[in-house]
Amino acid sequence: MSERPNALESPADADAFSDDVWVGNAEVGVPVGGTDTGLIGRHQLCFELASGGIAKAYLVRVEGVGGFEKLVALKRLHPHRAEHKEFVDIFLDEARIASRVEHLSVCTVFDFGSAGGEYFIALEHLLGEPLQRLWRRVLKDPTLSRAPRWYALALRIVAEASEGLHAAHELRGTRAVAQGRPP
Repeated sequence: MSERPNALESPADADAFSDDVWVGNAEVGVPVGGTDTGLIGRHQLCFELASGGIAKAYLVRVEGVGGFEKLVALKRLHPHRAEHKEFVDIFLDEARIASRVEHLSVCTVFDFGSAGGEYFIALEHLLGEPLQRLWRRVLKDPTLSRAPRWYALALRIVAEASEGLHAAHELRGTRAVAQGRPP
C-alpha cells in the first residue's frame, strides 16, 4: 500500500499555519448527537466532520468479524434532499464517478448504498489540516502569505488537486484510468 503525500509533513509545519494543535479532522469534529446517532448500514456515526448544501460528512467506525475495525468517512445525503429525485440522482452520479477514479489525490470510495431510506457514500478518511482553517490562519497573519514556505505549500495543494481532477476527467468507458498509484 502506498503512502499518500502530506501537504504538511510534521507537527512543526502545522504549527506555522494552524490555530490548533496538529490533529486530524475527527479530533476537531463535532461529536454526533441529537438526530444524528446510531448506525447507517454497518457504519457507526462518531463525529460530524462537515456539512454542505447536499450532504453531511461524518467519521464513522465500521466493525466486522474477528475484531475488524476501520475508521472511514461517510457522506450522507441530507434527508430533505433525499425527497427530491434530482438530488438523489446527483448523489448517485457522484458515487459512481468517484468510485471509478484511482489517484493518490482522490479519496478511495469503499461503499455506496442506502439504509433506512438514507443514501450514503463511504470513503477513505484522511487525517490532516482542513484547507479552510489553513486559509483563515494565513488571512489573519499576512506575514505567512509572504513566506516562501507558504508559496511552496499553496502550489503543492493546487498541483495535487489538479492531478486528481485530471484523473477524473480521464475516465473512459466503465473502468477508471489508474494514475498516481503504483502498479
